[in-house]
Amino acid sequence: MTTVATFEPLFPEDRVLDPLLEQAAELVDSSQRLLAVRDTPLATALC
Repeated sequence: MTTVATFEPLFPEDRVLDPLLEQAAELVDSSQRLLAVRDTPLATALC
């Protein structure tokens, strides 16, 4: 299975998109971590 970490570009323009895919993966990871803690008392107080 291919992940962002093992991304191999098929087309030349994919080399340009690779950093954007890595950034998107980091943002998705961060948002999932935030969603995981959103029901804690501190997260509820901050919202």
